[in-house]
Parts: sequence; structure tokens; C-alpha cells
Amino acid sequence: IGGGCLGGTLKNCVLINNAAVIGGAAYQCTLIDCVVENNEALYEDDGHTSEPYIRVRNEDGEPGSERIIYYGSGGGACNCHLVRCQVQDNYATSDGGGVFGGMLEDCVVWRNAANERGGGASEAEVSSCTIAGNSASRLGGGLMSCNAKNCIVWANVAGNGAAYPFSNVWLGTVTYSCSCPKRDGEGNIGDCPLFVDGMNG
Repeated sequence: IGGGCLGGTLKNCVLINNAAVIGGAAYQCTLIDCVVENNEALYEDDGHTSEPYIRVRNEDGEPGSERIIYYGSGGGACNCHLVRCQVQDNYATSDGGGVFGGMLEDCVVWRNAANERGGGASEAEVSSCTIAGNSASRLGGGLMSCNAKNCIVWANVAGNGAAYPFSNVWLGTVTYSCSCPKRDGEGNIGDCPLFVDGMNG
């Protein structure tokens, strides 16, 4: 768990080319002004693991308030707090190609991929971020089961293709954000964000 870092706080660091079963680059860390690039969360079911996941108690600590994290989740980071980070070119065999769980603030999440759900991020709190150019083989090319506010979620692709209504976002809530198609929710718009150099991030 946590191929590059397990716990702690990292500032102005580059986490690159790491791999783990959960959290390719980082697990339960605070990352500030970091680059998280080309990491992988990898798991191949050999048929001998009866429970291919871990159980993590939620922050409220209430009995029974656990979440399940499947092996192969969080290609870049899992259960981390990311601030002003660039998360790109990471891969997960399960969910959250870029990030699984945790919180993202003022981050750019792009060109990540998940073999299941949430190419950019899955089950995370996302604020003032750009989520673009990510992909997932099944659902939520950009975001899966996330709460997003004041974000751009654009040009992400899920298994059904870019025209599929849930290619950018699947489940979760979106407010004061820009996405296509426009999401239901307060303050959302569907206008093209007009990236200056979208092909190069």
C-alpha cells in the first residue's frame, strides 16, 4: 500500500513510476504542490484471494461506518489530501485511475485511466479542480461517486464513449461546475471551457 509514500506530508515533490496494490504513489498522505505521474495501482485476481479489498473506518468513527477499497484502486493516490497538485498518466486496474478517496483542492487531474470506474477520481471530495482527458472502461471517465464543487469536468471518456451522458460524471453531486452534458445541480453550466492548450495540459 502506498508505492511511493505511506503517511506523512510531502511538499513540492514529484512521485513518479511507483506501483502498489492500493495507492500507486501515495496512501493516507497530504500532498502539497506535488506532481503525481505515471504510477499504478495493480491487482490481478489469481482466484486465491477470498476478499480482494481492505476495510477502512470512516473519519466519523461510528460503528459500521466502514468503506471498502478494492485492490487495484487509486493509481496515483488513495485516501490522500491533495492541494495544488498535478495528477497525470496514472492507472488503476480497479477504481480511481488518478485518485481514490480523500480530498482534492485546486488540482489538475488529467490523462489518467481506470480499468473499472472513475478514470480521474472515485469516491473523493473535489473542489476547484480541472478533471479532463481521463478514461474509464466502465463508468465515470472523469468522476465516479464524487462530490465536486467549482470544477471543470470535461472531455473524459467512459466505456460507452464520449457521447454517453455519464462519461464525465457518474453518481455523486456536482455544483457550480462546468461539464458536458450540463449536470443537474446548483450553479452548473455546460459551456465549453476553452482550454488554451488542452492537448498538452
